[in-house]
Amino acid sequence: MFAFKNVRRIRAKPHQQRHEIRTMTKKDFQLLRCLFVQDVIFILFSIPLRLSSAYQSATADKIRTPLQEATDGFFNNFSTVLHHIPYCAIFYIFILVSKAFRHEPKRMIFKIVGIDIPSIQHEEKRLNNAGRANVELNIAVVTRIEC
Repeated sequence: MFAFKNVRRIRAKPHQQRHEIRTMTKKDFQLLRCLFVQDVIFILFSIPLRLSSAYQSATADKIRTPLQEATDGFFNNFSTVLHHIPYCAIFYIFILVSKAFRHEPKRMIFKIVGIDIPSIQHEEKRLNNAGRANVELNIAVVTRIEC
């Protein structure tokens, strides 16, 4: 949430007051998207634990059967496991959502192995140049043959 507010503040502040030129790059937008997805997943996976705690507080003074206690214990334990998932899933969220962060672990593994791969900026430039080259090469020549 704070990341989105900071981005809005940066955009809302006039350029004269900032004393520097600051632009949002692709990586910044990917990071914001990752943070947003991370927040949504954290909220969704923490709701069951909150509901379980509220239910236990509301029914603390009631007499329960062994089946009800087993059901409540199962739901409490299951919601606790669900609550811990977002903390373990941060790496996977960043890998699935952002191209730049998918590229970084691959680069690190290749660096450990000893294979040199170009950075993501070099790959994008190469793809853009290849696309331009293809546009220039895709010129059709039409000739007429009359008999």
